[in-house]
Amino acid sequence: MKTFLTTLLFLCPAVALTQNQLLEELPTMLQKELKITPQKSLSHERDLASPGHPLKLRCDIYTFLLTRKEYERDFPRLQDCFDAAGRDANCYSVNTNNGLSGDQGKRSLMVGDDPNRYVTIGESYANYVNVNLLDPADSTRTHRYAYALEWEERTDGSVTCRYVVTYARIPSAQTTIHQYRATIGKLTDDWDFSMDDMLLDDDIPLVFSRLKQRFQSGHDRTLAAVSIYFLCQRARRSGFYSGADKKEELDQLRQEVRALQKKAAGTATAHYFNLALEELEKIGGK
Repeated sequence: MKTFLTTLLFLCPAVALTQNQLLEELPTMLQKELKITPQKSLSHERDLASPGHPLKLRCDIYTFLLTRKEYERDFPRLQDCFDAAGRDANCYSVNTNNGLSGDQGKRSLMVGDDPNRYVTIGESYANYVNVNLLDPADSTRTHRYAYALEWEERTDGSVTCRYVVTYARIPSAQTTIHQYRATIGKLTDDWDFSMDDMLLDDDIPLVFSRLKQRFQSGHDRTLAAVSIYFLCQRARRSGFYSGADKKEELDQLRQEVRALQKKAAGTATAHYFNLALEELEKIGGK
């Protein structure tokens, strides 16, 4: 007898993948095929003012525990769902973490249109896989589904897991990423597509930290400077630092960009730090 997952993959791969069905059906697979009943927390909201009442935000969180035997037998099949979704035409980012802790491993998945509302992965679990797919029903291509599976081995050999689904607007992502690629194409031969993932990440402070490290390491400073400029532009457009509670963080970011600007003085990269500062100065009417 074919398993639930095998049936999905074999009978309707095109339809299933286009509609994100493999990952959408994962909780059902846990219950019906693996006999696991996960604890769940669900939050959905639709835009009632728009025709068709499109999805506005979504945050689904499932937690479950696998015995060592279940983990060895069933976990590869869960990962197969993410591998298949990562090949979807609407997939723009696949992110993984294996054993990193602290800020190095954390990633924020935005919920809805508010940049201050998000779910953090990689904080309590040492491992995760995260796939981000554009909403195929959204003709503007500005909204996405984020799916993440986290796991952590316990001292008794069992594995605790968390499955997260969020739906959100991508803050200026499509415009920014095309502008970014066009600019980089004119400036450098180092076309690093991992930088695309950075700019599409919802956790702006973490992305800035990584870009700053890249600049300070001397690994293509032009690429890092341009990326910081576009990141600051996205921070302004998305309103990430617009709240009064973000003033201290915004001031700190301005100071750090000024410090990088001084290090780049007299070079072409300084121009992009100037542009980055202009974007940050526009936040809060400063």
